[in-house]
Amino acid sequence: MSKSPQVVYQRLNRLIWLNRLPKAKIMLVENSYLPTCLGVTLPCGDGSAPFARPIIILNAGRFWEKTLLHEMLHIAEPSLLDGRMFDALVERYWNQFKRLTKEPREVPGRMPEPIA
Repeated sequence: MSKSPQVVYQRLNRLIWLNRLPKAKIMLVENSYLPTCLGVTLPCGDGSAPFARPIIILNAGRFWEKTLLHEMLHIAEPSLLDGRMFDALVERYWNQFKRLTKEPREVPGRMPEPIA
């Protein structure tokens, strides 16, 4: 993917969560700021957080697209902690996202294009 993190967030939100996640601020930072971390999410909305919307900070030197999905899952399921089940969900959603963005979609009421 060559789109901005904000665009990828919106697309993931639409395709995976049907736009149920709140708007978030996404920031890419250099590897030197997060040398041992792929990403972090600063939550909002529970009354104790000082932020009006979630803030996701991603390490730009690594695979930020999949990490973004990981951080979005933290927003969608705040009680689900990192671990085997969490990683399995990330993989499932990532594969679903890749499939949805690669396959051509049929338009209802329109015949598919013939294969030459």
